[in-house]
Amino acid sequence: MNDSLNKKIQEAVWSSDLDIGLEEVDSEHRIFMDLIKKAYISINNSYVEFDKNFKEIIQHLLIHFRNEEAFMKAQGIYSKYIEEHQVIHSDFIIQIQNLQRNFIKVNSDSEVNYQVAFAINAIDFIKEWLIFHIVGQDSDIAKQIELIQDKHMSAEEAYKTMQESKNKNVSILIKTINSLLKILEIRNSKLNEIEQDVENRLKKSQEENERIISDNKMKSLTDQLTGIFNRRYAMELLEDISKNENLIYSIISFDLDGFKGVNDTYGHEAGDKVLKVFSNTVEDYLIRANYRGKDPMFHENKAFFCRFGGDEFAIILPNTNIDDALKLANGIHAAINNITVYTDAGVVLWKGKSSLGVASKSLEHTTYNDVIKEADEYLYEVKNSGKNRVGSRNTKMQQGGGEPIKA
Repeated sequence: MNDSLNKKIQEAVWSSDLDIGLEEVDSEHRIFMDLIKKAYISINNSYVEFDKNFKEIIQHLLIHFRNEEAFMKAQGIYSKYIEEHQVIHSDFIIQIQNLQRNFIKVNSDSEVNYQVAFAINAIDFIKEWLIFHIVGQDSDIAKQIELIQDKHMSAEEAYKTMQESKNKNVSILIKTINSLLKILEIRNSKLNEIEQDVENRLKKSQEENERIISDNKMKSLTDQLTGIFNRRYAMELLEDISKNENLIYSIISFDLDGFKGVNDTYGHEAGDKVLKVFSNTVEDYLIRANYRGKDPMFHENKAFFCRFGGDEFAIILPNTNIDDALKLANGIHAAINNITVYTDAGVVLWKGKSSLGVASKSLEHTTYNDVIKEADEYLYEVKNSGKNRVGSRNTKMQQGGGEPIKA
């Protein structure tokens, strides 16, 4: 290992000067420096090891950016600032993916050569960008939260006040920017050496990165057992929906009658089987009823089926009034009643029965938490009055009606 690289390894240590005072953000920033140091160490070992470590950095970036954006939203940061931050995050992901394409060079004899200089340059760039981003952008998050919470400013006022006082860290920003420009200059000179016949290798690498991005996105938004959306996605969706004050929406809450007895008698593996059959039945019904496509991420879906935890499920229905929501709930309820789940030995595990509560945004219930609470109240009223029914403000504990839509 040469002295220059050894020095970079020694310097890859987190400085408390970079903490912005928000542990939720700072803790993930510190992980970056550990990953950067790990990548530096692996550079001279092998391309396979370095590539693996580099992908770990990308993966952590994706998770961190998503968490940071969600944190800002939860803290009431001005939406314009969050959008600006999202653009910065997106551009940086694209930039490092472009950097990754330069690690391997294939010559005319199809010999693959690992470009160590590019590898070092890429980690240098990520490290310097991280410092610049923390000091130049992420520190502004803490400033705005302080102004909102301590000074009782509105999100927009905090944003404007922060912008007016951004000259305090000019010296460290200039130093960091100069380092970034130098790194980019080295990178650009090296790019001229890349040969055209590397395209096949780069395409494969890009596809792998896209798969990782897609997998990570799906994992963060979906329930591992059933494959449907999770509570986190439901809350983010409802947060977005509620921004439109004129948008009507409905929520159907589910509870599987008798589910606890399945777990108590046959164990959690049997319970998981019931939950899968239940969720598949509801998903199939929604598809056949044209409430959503087979792609759960499709933006024109009219229904979003989510698992909140255990045997608690909900369907979020944008642009759906209480009457249409009730009609859908009754159809789903009838489909659930046709379920019978067996053990491998043919013993009945669960006979499909479910209590449902339906609620819609109204003058009395304007927030999504109010709507969720109302749907749950009708669900519990059903549970306490015989179970296996649909309840709502329109039809107190209405017996589930309608037949399942046939494929």
